[in-house]
Formats: sequence, C-alpha cells, structure tokens
Amino acid sequence: MAIKRLGWKLGLTKEKRQELSDVICVEDKVAKKEKVPNLFAYGSAEWFAAGGDKCCVTLAGSNVSFTLNPWHELNSYNEGEKVRVAYREVHTITLDYVPPDFEAKKAVERKLAGYELVKTEKIENSE
Repeated sequence: MAIKRLGWKLGLTKEKRQELSDVICVEDKVAKKEKVPNLFAYGSAEWFAAGGDKCCVTLAGSNVSFTLNPWHELNSYNEGEKVRVAYREVHTITLDYVPPDFEAKKAVERKLAGYELVKTEKIENSE
C-alpha cells in the first residue's frame, strides 16, 4: 500500500486506455473536404510521413470530421452530397488511484480522442 501511495504522489500510477462507443449512424451532407499534411510527431518536431497528404472530411449537421487516406471511399463524395455514415467515438480514459482508496484505480478523466469510421454510403436523390 505504501508503494502505491508513493507512486501516486510521484505521478507514476496513471494509466490510459481507449474505449469505443457503440456504432452511431447518421444521414448528413458533406460540408467540407480539405487536404491536410500527413505529419507525425517525434518529440517537439513534426515530420512529413510517407504516403502524401491525407484528406479531412467534415459532415454538416453532426459537425464530425474524419481524417482519411486519400483513397478512402468517403473522399470520393463531393461537398453537398448526402451520405449515410456509421462511426464510433474513440475516448481516451485516464485511470488512477483516488485517495484514500489505493486498492483499485478509477476513471479520473475521459476525453474524446477522435472518430473511427465504420461504413459510408452515398444517398441517391429520390426526387
């Protein structure tokens, strides 16, 4: 117990994990498409990764953005087109001890980390 308490005081007991939500299905319009550089970070420096740019697609009503490889199906849709999208929210959960209980870690923070695209489908106009 004393070792756990010491580790907690030193800030060494935090753990992070990711959780996925249930699948969320929406019908929406493609609001914006833009190229974004394919960067990765190493320390404080950002570097261009191999494979070129990625594409960021934002949906209008749900205000959800997906950063995708250029060949992904969602990138083939034009701005203003109606789409049916299934996705999951990705949350980062931080676990740590909450004094005075050093027996089990509890969730102390929950942040939305991004979205995982499950399926896309273009909605054809029935007019």
